[in-house]
Amino acid sequence: MQNSNYENDAKSLREAVKGAGTDEDTIIQITGTRSNKDRQGIRLAYKSAYGRDLLEDLKDDLSGDFLKVVVGMYMFPVEYDVSEIYNAVKGMGTDEDTLSEIIGSRSNYRLREIKKFYKEKYGESLDERIEDETSGDYKTLLGR
Repeated sequence: MQNSNYENDAKSLREAVKGAGTDEDTIIQITGTRSNKDRQGIRLAYKSAYGRDLLEDLKDDLSGDFLKVVVGMYMFPVEYDVSEIYNAVKGMGTDEDTLSEIIGSRSNYRLREIKKFYKEKYGESLDERIEDETSGDYKTLLGR
């Protein structure tokens, strides 16, 4: 996809979320028919053209599962994993299913990227956070 197409998609998305009401059909059409690489290009074009974060604008206009799916589709894969891990460990309790899915299915290289990005985004060590959040056999299984 060419940059001009990214710019056109960014413009269409801006029109879909600005003002009162949301054009969900446009969001679905663009989001659902573009590759992750293309969605990253659209995200950058949106920021460049409007000085705004597409994800934040989507969060302001969407809700529920639709919001979660659409925002997740505009994230880099590592960014998405980090976001899911953070949501799994924040607040009371730990979503061990999410931790297991991500930690157990990603390559060592990807896990190193996740740890690095987590530290950059949240200012804490992912290893230490998981150590604090887990216990017993589950903690042993994770190698903690």
